[in-house]
Amino acid sequence: MQYTRLPPGPYRFRVAVASETTSEHRPEAAVALLVEGRLTESWWFRGLLIAVVGGVGVLFYRLKMRHLHEVEQLRSRIASDLHDEVGANLSNIALLASLGVHAPSGPGHGSSELSEIHRIAIQTANAVRDVVWFIMPGYDTLQELVSQLESATDRLLVNIEVNFQSTIENSGEKLSILFCRNVFLLYKEVLHNIVKHSEASKVEIQINQAGSYFDLLIRDNGFGYDAAAIRKGHGLGSLRRRATELKGTLDMESKLGRGTTVHFRVRLK
Repeated sequence: MQYTRLPPGPYRFRVAVASETTSEHRPEAAVALLVEGRLTESWWFRGLLIAVVGGVGVLFYRLKMRHLHEVEQLRSRIASDLHDEVGANLSNIALLASLGVHAPSGPGHGSSELSEIHRIAIQTANAVRDVVWFIMPGYDTLQELVSQLESATDRLLVNIEVNFQSTIENSGEKLSILFCRNVFLLYKEVLHNIVKHSEASKVEIQINQAGSYFDLLIRDNGFGYDAAAIRKGHGLGSLRRRATELKGTLDMESKLGRGTTVHFRVRLK
């Protein structure tokens, strides 16, 4: 006789002998047994399994909420980019167009407004293209980032001798949208500062990948600035905020009359 699928626990197996021809009472035999459960049937294993499954569920929920929060932050920043650059430019275009409409007619009148409208329109188109680039699928690689930085250099550093060098070629390494956005905007801001304040005639740009790090060096031969005075103000605060957000390092060296060097370094992953 076989007993299968018995739950774990103590048992007592009792045997008695009976006869069809006599009613004689005979003592029964008994054997104490203990059925040991498998590891997966123990209470502590089941409790541990419940705890692990619950912990994984909580972790998955937190990761999902964190991802949603990051996406929401990114959407807010992109909206801010569109508002600050595109919105402001369109307002300027509307104002200049209004001035042109009310300007005296005749040769030469309104030409400056039209030139400014043209400049702002080109700037707005470039701004829209840059923002769209952040969110376009397939453009989130290291090589695409370098190409975008080089394109921005050609647009911004007009009439300035530029030596653009990059050792990054055909890299399909994926980057986060947040990484691309902050690196690109930091880069553009440095170039804007060169155009607006340095009066530099030469700019040297070096982009390298050193192991798992992205390395950017920008050096100009402009007027430079008093580093102590700048630290007391807010001129370079946004550059440092972007570097901090990516947990990167930003070193800026400058002396009056000797140009400025910006060195940005950040881990790719």
